[in-house]
Amino acid sequence: MYLSSFTDTDTAPNVGQRESLDRLVGRLGAAVGENPAGQKAGADHAQHRQAFVLCPEGRGVGFAEQLGQRGWLVRPFRETGPLLVALTRVSPDLLVVDEAFADRTHSLVAAIQRGRHPHSDPTLCVIVAVETDSERTQFALRAGADSVLTERDPIALAGQLETLLAQRRSLECRVLIVEDDRSQAKWFEAILRLRGIATLICDDPAQVLEHVAEFNPDMVLMDLHLPGTSGIELTRRIREHAANAFLPIVFLSAELNVDMRFEAIRAGADDYITKPVKPGHLLASVENRIKRARELRAGRRENRGERRGIFASREVMAREILRASHDVDGRSFAIALIAVDDTQEVLRRIGFINAGILPQQLAAAIAAELAGSPLLCAWGELHFLTLLHAPSEPDLRQQLEAARSRLDARTWLSSESPLRLHFSVGCALVPAELPRVDALLERVRELCRKAQQNGGARCELGFQKSQADAGEDPRQRMLRTLLEAPDIARVTRFEFQPLVPVTGQVAGIYEARALLQPPKSTRISDLPRTEYLPAANALGLAAQMERKMLAALLDRVHERHPAHRELHLHVPVAVATAVEGSFAPWLAAELHARGISSATLALQFTAAEVSAAFTRLRKVLPDLQRAGVRLTLDGRGETPTAIAPLLDLEDFAFVKFSPPADELPAQAKWDLWSNPIAKARTLGKILISCDAPSLSDLAVLVRMGVHYVQGDALAAWMPDWTFEFSEAAG
Repeated sequence: MYLSSFTDTDTAPNVGQRESLDRLVGRLGAAVGENPAGQKAGADHAQHRQAFVLCPEGRGVGFAEQLGQRGWLVRPFRETGPLLVALTRVSPDLLVVDEAFADRTHSLVAAIQRGRHPHSDPTLCVIVAVETDSERTQFALRAGADSVLTERDPIALAGQLETLLAQRRSLECRVLIVEDDRSQAKWFEAILRLRGIATLICDDPAQVLEHVAEFNPDMVLMDLHLPGTSGIELTRRIREHAANAFLPIVFLSAELNVDMRFEAIRAGADDYITKPVKPGHLLASVENRIKRARELRAGRRENRGERRGIFASREVMAREILRASHDVDGRSFAIALIAVDDTQEVLRRIGFINAGILPQQLAAAIAAELAGSPLLCAWGELHFLTLLHAPSEPDLRQQLEAARSRLDARTWLSSESPLRLHFSVGCALVPAELPRVDALLERVRELCRKAQQNGGARCELGFQKSQADAGEDPRQRMLRTLLEAPDIARVTRFEFQPLVPVTGQVAGIYEARALLQPPKSTRISDLPRTEYLPAANALGLAAQMERKMLAALLDRVHERHPAHRELHLHVPVAVATAVEGSFAPWLAAELHARGISSATLALQFTAAEVSAAFTRLRKVLPDLQRAGVRLTLDGRGETPTAIAPLLDLEDFAFVKFSPPADELPAQAKWDLWSNPIAKARTLGKILISCDAPSLSDLAVLVRMGVHYVQGDALAAWMPDWTFEFSEAAG
């Protein structure tokens, strides 16, 4: 009841209460053998999916390349031993097992289950065979595999896997919770929403039938004892309607009377789960029952409003668009039409049989590229409607252009007869209180036609761009344009300033900074981080921007830095970016994919940000440490008093500081830092003095035991890491 009281009263815990909650959740996790911090974050899931591929030497190369081109991080394995070890650390999104290792499927699936957090998405396990029969297929399925595929063409096989993943994502579920105990109902709702399942709580038995008709749930969780009636009676009334014949109804109750359970089953219930229920058991029951019910509906042609494979029917799409326009949470949505350019010419070239294969490949690919949008509807030949969540117009613009570009870059059908396609996109926001969908859909179709008439391979967006008034400063207008660019890495320039050793022993350490480059025609100088970061925050693009810049920097290290030379980069990162749950795993994956040692990177946080967001940052510091990167506390511009408390954070290996701006003698101004410097040295920190202007400053810093110095007086910013440290030391 302590946990649920905040939900009941709709209040937020204070700092002390939150820390108590953290400790309590930690004890609960330890009691059941689970780590609450281990949940896989889904926000970045679509962009950084992981696939483990187990196959003998010489097999699976083309297939792995196809997955890599589709944005997967692929880790190949030749033996089961290393794979089993890897599965204890990471739960991949996809596990592909060659038939040569099919007899190890059970142990591999068991390792996945042991390492997977109960609220994370399950790994898709697929066996790939040259040929198979029903007996071998059943063996693989009983061992825990999700599917057995016999396709060996790399492009077609990758397409089939994306189809399987899209079908899994298409199980967008709605669950009606009939429960008069609010704390119990909120508990069930929290469990289901962690998995992305939409819920509606009904505590009034008189409204159950109305909610079943309007909410159109995929499942009903029913309490047994309700005010004025019982769950058994409500189940009978629900089953009286033919449209609810396939609707799963699962009872959740602490009732131990066996006769009552049998009575619920006779009334039409599908299952009976005894409270208290474990989250994993509840999720398994909900997902399996819904999946089975949809399979049964798919076999009945009269149910016109259901999904067929990846696709939703037009009826379902129209209903969801109207529901989005009346969203009670105030979220914004958009409808997009994604179309293949020169459709008729494409269909003529590929022939009758491939014209039936290509739409499924396209649908699976679109669903993969827009993983946050599982609702997809065919609307004409090689034209697909999708409903998108639109957190902001710049985000939506960037998401669609990036997805369109990746679709353009793919090859289709098969590696024997690869097909290249171009795509155009028309998109419009869903207005509030929309009475009918026809006018909106026609507008989207016209936008898509306009994109194709203007040459194709482009997006045409039918909403107002976030432009300032005509009197806006040209530099600010250009800044917004650069931040909204689909590929921000192309307009980013890096510079590097060396950290010169004083008493330190390591050479090759630099601070890296990123500048945005406007087109030369604008005559606007490069934009520094102090200027573009506030604008990116205002547009909601900061975290995404910093990830792309980091990835571009790692690409540069991978391409240009010789392996025999030591290199360490201190890279400024906003605390708001680092505290995103998916950031640390993403960074570890990016380093691993390029073969770059994690010791190459030190993330640099300003002391002001660390102080302001200490509670949030402390939660992710262990994840950043596990990623292997080091951390730098940037205290430039701060007073010794402000820095001193932060020195106790053992996660920060480096500390940067700068002298006061006052015109004091060298010894006097550095005396202010003597106590923090002594404390930092005692704690084993690496000390970096910045902006030391003179040789007299250097002499004082040597006596104080500072390890490195940095500043324009010693070395200017340079376009590469080419500083001669040996000459500086001399």
